[in-house]
Amino acid sequence: MIQQEARILANDEVNPGVFLMAIHSPEVASRAQPGQFLYLRIIEGPDPLMRRPLSIFKVDADDGSVSLLFRVVGRGTLALSGLRMGESLDIIGPLGRGFSVPPRTRTTLVVAGGIGVAPLFFLAESLIQRGMLLHFLLGARTQAQLLCRLQLRNLGVHLMTSTDDGSEGFPGLVTQLLEKFLLQESFGPHSTFVCSAGPEPMLSQVSSLARKFGILGQISMEQQMACGVGACLGCVVACRFRGKGRRYRRVCTDGPVFGLEEIAFQQ
Repeated sequence: MIQQEARILANDEVNPGVFLMAIHSPEVASRAQPGQFLYLRIIEGPDPLMRRPLSIFKVDADDGSVSLLFRVVGRGTLALSGLRMGESLDIIGPLGRGFSVPPRTRTTLVVAGGIGVAPLFFLAESLIQRGMLLHFLLGARTQAQLLCRLQLRNLGVHLMTSTDDGSEGFPGLVTQLLEKFLLQESFGPHSTFVCSAGPEPMLSQVSSLARKFGILGQISMEQQMACGVGACLGCVVACRFRGKGRRYRRVCTDGPVFGLEEIAFQQ
């Protein structure tokens, strides 16, 4: 874990209310794993007081850059969106437990809902570099909210899209597209792995479908965080314990990536 000032290389609005920020941090770029996050604080001024966690979208170890994709949802992300090239952030990271796709995996199904693409692009890039067959299912409410399609196609993934309003791709939820795809194809349960990020109801359905088809996988959970290092217990989620019971685990340190079978979703 590193704490340092990092210079902003770019901060561009790539979709209405969605920003792609690049910062210079060779130390983070050389250590980060897909699924990990950075904990950011604006240096100038006392507001917002608390740091903001952002998933690592992409790294370039050659030039030492780290990219972060985020949507403006409150004061903190609004303040981050106003930063410009040349300004600096106080960063801590890389933090958390990232994705770990088993070596025996031949095919990975990556399922992203909305801004859930943020931690999954880095994963897709790393899996493509490993020579893995990758199907990327990208969902959003409308065509205008589908993020990173060109970048994903340039990676060489098999990209499928869905929109709730039917304006592009499959007309419906991305989980409905996933179920249709699983029914059409024949995936070996021991050679196929599912990775997903997005709204919690979507993750719950991905988990149910994976169990139905006998496929293992991992999901990235989103929770509000106060400390980012496991001390405050403000980001806990309910997990299954010994089959029937429950225990609470910290998203910031035990996650944000968990096994599909770990999270005890509310039904």
